[in-house]
Amino acid sequence: MVRILVVPCFGNSSFCRSAFCPSPTHAGGLFAIDKKWFEKLGYYDPGLQIWGGEQYELSFKIWQCGGGILFVPCSHVGHVYRHHMPYNFGKLSGKPVISTNLLRVIKTWMDDYGKYYFIREPNALYRQPGDISKQLALRDQLECKSFQWFMDNVAYDVFNDFPLPPPNDVWGEAKNHASDKCIDTMGKGSSGVIGATPCHGYGGNQLVKLNTKGQMTQGEWCLTPSSGWGGRIHSGYCPKGKVDGPFSYNRETKQIRVASSDSCLTADKEKDSSLLILRKCDSANAYQKWEWTEKYS
Repeated sequence: MVRILVVPCFGNSSFCRSAFCPSPTHAGGLFAIDKKWFEKLGYYDPGLQIWGGEQYELSFKIWQCGGGILFVPCSHVGHVYRHHMPYNFGKLSGKPVISTNLLRVIKTWMDDYGKYYFIREPNALYRQPGDISKQLALRDQLECKSFQWFMDNVAYDVFNDFPLPPPNDVWGEAKNHASDKCIDTMGKGSSGVIGATPCHGYGGNQLVKLNTKGQMTQGEWCLTPSSGWGGRIHSGYCPKGKVDGPFSYNRETKQIRVASSDSCLTADKEKDSSLLILRKCDSANAYQKWEWTEKYS
């Protein structure tokens, strides 16, 4: 096996100030490529809509089909953002455009690794990528390598910081029937206190995942308990290199537990309150019982 030395420029600025640095991926709109090579690769997948996913599609295609990607530190590209978007998605407005684009890339290039996307985005399991037969035929025609080859030889160090996620134990809308509320990050994102609000059935801030190693997440955010009874649940960045956490779900009692403190997620009895708090586990407490409903889109 011959691995390609991929040197991260961040943290290695002295090395990368002038040297070309191989990179597993690139920004979708900022690159230079030989026109004939680009043509041979089929340009971008014409089935990709608007934007999103193209950076992965072309990156995987380049590496797996015999090419490579280099950062060129002495070459700079200016990217000026407008204060508004001068176009809209037209008939695709409100559609899962980026997710559908990613599915095209996953099902064309990522082989068995595609299953990890559906752990991260389980609601996309039944979403259709459209016709990818021409992309698969191109991959065969160019005799492209497997995604396992890409992981072994190009992105071999990614698992040091981003280990593969374990399966979800439960996911979806976590509802407490006594209060008629669902766990909700309420759009807080990083360093926010999450709560329980009336269930709306649209997923989004109320689509929560709990994996088999105890990590609970909403979107890209990890949910972390304060210590002891009376504590709150906070959302924030997931610790790099970790996929485990303190939570577990008991299917018999329907409680979400934090084992280290023998505490359970408890909704507030008050109708207008969004408080979600940790209380001593009590299997008879109706406000500690949560039922999960998977939400596909």
